[in-house]
Amino acid sequence: MVWIGKVVFITFELFVSIMQFNMLIAMMTRTYETIFQTQLEYKRQRAQVILMLELSLSPKERHQYLLKYSRPTGTNKKTRSLVFNRETKQGQRILEEKRKTMIEEKKAVLKRKMKDLEIKEGIRPVTGYSRTPRPHTQYMNRGAGGGGANGGAQNGNAMNGNSNF
Repeated sequence: MVWIGKVVFITFELFVSIMQFNMLIAMMTRTYETIFQTQLEYKRQRAQVILMLELSLSPKERHQYLLKYSRPTGTNKKTRSLVFNRETKQGQRILEEKRKTMIEEKKAVLKRKMKDLEIKEGIRPVTGYSRTPRPHTQYMNRGAGGGGANGGAQNGNAMNGNSNF
């Protein structure tokens, strides 16, 4: 009697799990169809608005706008494709700023590459100094000499490169 209850319980659990999985698939299908219908409705309404606008124009104006906002497709000059021209002053300004930042970035990369090349090849960049100044060496020598005449002599030795450090 106990094993009959277990079999019925396991059968019930399997049936419920399969039903829940089936309901999940049905809900996902309905959601997909709703989204697809919404996209179709959007396209239909857009086409309806365009048609109303075109019908409000004379045939001559329609032809002028057709030539202005479309271009030939492929080698056949009679078939035309719609062209969206969305360049505005703000868009042009943004593009100009992007171009400037790209140029600045390229310059920075080039500088970095040149510096790496100079370091790699052992070439030092040309500076206005005949030798590299080392102010920290002069200060250390002054402190050790205690100032005065001896401090000046030690300073002179440090400048000649005869330091004990």
